Amino acid sequence: MSWAPWSSGTGAHIYPMVTFYYPTAVPATVAQSAASAPSGKAALLLLHATILGNKGDLCISPSTGQPTTYQCPYFQNGTSATQAWFNQFFTSYQSAGGRLDYLVADSEVSLSNWAIGTATPPYDAISSDSRYSNQTLSPLLTMGKSMGLTKSEMPPLSEIGSQYTDINQIGVWNELMTERVGAALSAAVYTPLKSLYPDAKMSDYGYSFHNPEFPIWDPNGWPQAQFGEGVLNGNFGAPALYGQLKQITLGIQGRSPTGQAFPVTAFNGFRYDVNTIRAVVLGTQLQLHKTMVSVSPWVAYLGYTGSAYRTTDYYQEMVIHAVLSGASYVLYWNPPNQGDNGPNDDEIMSAVLTELNSVVGYSDRQTVVTGLSSWTSNNLVSTTYANGQKVSRLTHAQLSSGAPTLPTCTSAKSLLTCTYSDDGSAVHFPSGTVYSSPLSSSTYGIWVIQLGTASNPY
Repeated sequence: MSWAPWSSGTGAHIYPMVTFYYPTAVPATVAQSAASAPSGKAALLLLHATILGNKGDLCISPSTGQPTTYQCPYFQNGTSATQAWFNQFFTSYQSAGGRLDYLVADSEVSLSNWAIGTATPPYDAISSDSRYSNQTLSPLLTMGKSMGLTKSEMPPLSEIGSQYTDINQIGVWNELMTERVGAALSAAVYTPLKSLYPDAKMSDYGYSFHNPEFPIWDPNGWPQAQFGEGVLNGNFGAPALYGQLKQITLGIQGRSPTGQAFPVTAFNGFRYDVNTIRAVVLGTQLQLHKTMVSVSPWVAYLGYTGSAYRTTDYYQEMVIHAVLSGASYVLYWNPPNQGDNGPNDDEIMSAVLTELNSVVGYSDRQTVVTGLSSWTSNNLVSTTYANGQKVSRLTHAQLSSGAPTLPTCTSAKSLLTCTYSDDGSAVHFPSGTVYSSPLSSSTYGIWVIQLGTASNPY
């Protein structure tokens, strides 16, 4: 599913979404726009649903008993009002003959520390409200126990804005607010959708399940999955794989996967995104207690300036590894009129999707990835089960100028060993053979196919 139509014609495996806006969209108009979508590919892009801002959900001043001007983290009125709008919208949309296979939301509403900011009045209003102790502080402390926080270590809420002494104090606040806002959005949007379109797939940008067992960091190095299990608005997770490496590169204490500086390289950006999708897939498996999970990552266009691997074949490698690591389908952010959006970006996305469909596009596809990739190794391998076989992609770090070295692979006693000359590293594939795809979209990696019963690569 893509944000905008293909830049020139119709790209294979790229299906543009019809954009509609809350709360101004006209159901019949949206239904008419979606009518031309191929069978099974009717997709709507929702901008920007919210449950925040309802006057009935403002914090109450204990001194006056009157509402303040600040949002409190209790959304009953906002949720009810938004749900009523979507009930009416989807009912009218269906009555107008509207088809809906995918609903992709980009809500981007939050009460995290980043959204509230560092000023103290909003936090003071929340903590002064009579509901704070039982409905917010108590779950904060419960969540913080896993990180070693005690009640005495949880500062006055206003200090989370700028005077925090432990990044975990911000971490638990952000996790609780993300889960709470996401659950309210799900009740407001997904519940009405599901009642009328029970088979529709739905996601919301940034919302996903995760688990502390598979820690990940945001581009600025703030822990994301270490405090809880996340939430969905819909039935698919939607992490962003944009190759962004910001303050995570500085190695600030507690804000780096290696505990030290994480340099900006194309391979590190690629590795960061692959581990992000893995953490979400594996966290979702733990949350749902099943191996086949629903995760649809957002992927930017090739030339996106914010990406560490932009305009290199690590872009295609990232998409390949994301699918082998468990992505069900890709949400492609290709907004028009971007100065860094090259004329061939859509063609390259189409090419890599075409290759993936030819190699692993089978109904039995199921990732066999069981953990994050090493944050320091020069090699990254991802494996999925598809068409009765195990299919792997092996990608190496760029240790000198030009494209990364490709390995020399030799077989002995049913063991394929692929060795790199630049650092002497090797990856082993029991009962493996190198596969040369006739639709190769990248020169940076190799395909290896194993017997379905073979042990995983090591």
